[in-house]
Amino acid sequence: GRFMFIGRKGAGKSAIAKFIKDSSDETDSSYAKILRISDFELENTIQLPPSENLNKERLIFEWLILVNLVKLITANKCGQYTQEYTKLQKFLEINSGVVNVDKLQLIESNKSIGGEVSFGGLKHIFGGIFKKYFGTKLDKAPFYKLIPPLKEIVKIMLDFPTNKDLEFWLLFDDLDVNFNINSESDNDKIMELIRVAKTYNNEVCRNNSAKILIFLRDDIRDSLVTRYNDSAKVFSTYEIILNWYNHRSY
Repeated sequence: GRFMFIGRKGAGKSAIAKFIKDSSDETDSSYAKILRISDFELENTIQLPPSENLNKERLIFEWLILVNLVKLITANKCGQYTQEYTKLQKFLEINSGVVNVDKLQLIESNKSIGGEVSFGGLKHIFGGIFKKYFGTKLDKAPFYKLIPPLKEIVKIMLDFPTNKDLEFWLLFDDLDVNFNINSESDNDKIMELIRVAKTYNNEVCRNNSAKILIFLRDDIRDSLVTRYNDSAKVFSTYEIILNWYNHRSY
């Protein structure tokens, strides 16, 4: 389904995000978090081994989405008596320095402090998944290597009977903060977020009630369309235009 709200400044994008968040806070059947990428300082938040050809922006967005979905899942108290819930809660506690990227804690993936994620506790429940990626001996790995197994685990958890009918919202707002429309890296960052959100909405959030929404200014959208070959189709397929100010539409 469509997941991008596009509109001029003042069109009500942030109001929609706030409405979803406030509405979720008032019920036990919905969980939401607003994410602002300006809070993360992506260029300084992660350092990856230069020897590996890695897409840093994609990795950090995938990590942000996965750990925040885990946080929303563990906020559902209906699942607290299951082993899966307990192990995921412990996973967040043990790796707080790596999962709380929104607190601007530096991740250095080539050092043991900050970059290595401990997943030994999860192996007791999801051993088959971790064995595919790490064998049986490893209990720690750089955060970006944990993305594929954690993606499978989050999908399993979202499809659990205790979660399947609940709403889980990740809301990316204020993407224009510190955004320079003439900056190639700033445009790359936003486009990569859109690609990641599209993938996760179509795969991880499919057949459950989880959703990643992006709220984007229309001039930034126009800038992206002129720069990336895949952008026009992505926007035409997944955007919702907010044009309250276009009186000629009515």
